[in-house]
Amino acid sequence: MQEFSGIFRKMRLVSVVLAGGLVLLYGVIYLRLPTRVPVHMTGLGKIDGYGPKQIIFLLPVTNLIFALSWPVQLQKLQAYSFPGLRRVLIWLSGLLFLVLCLGTVYFSVIYLSLASR
Repeated sequence: MQEFSGIFRKMRLVSVVLAGGLVLLYGVIYLRLPTRVPVHMTGLGKIDGYGPKQIIFLLPVTNLIFALSWPVQLQKLQAYSFPGLRRVLIWLSGLLFLVLCLGTVYFSVIYLSLASR
């Protein structure tokens, strides 16, 4: 676990700062958004689902919870005696978090463009 501690400490700090910043940014643009915002897109970027504007907080808050709970989950993984499995689970959780972050950034761009209209 020691070989990952420095990397994950930095990743956690960046994750918490970015997720917290997005929550604040969304709080600022919230009033400027239309009552219904895009919540789902096809692989080609065509919007095929809308929802209430309150939903914009779902992704950044999920990212923030994930970033804050990550060290706890990593500590629990130390209990397993399969170092290879632990390493795979750690990297898979990192990949999941990266996908969440990319989705958040993608929708952030859309929400910012909606708010600037």
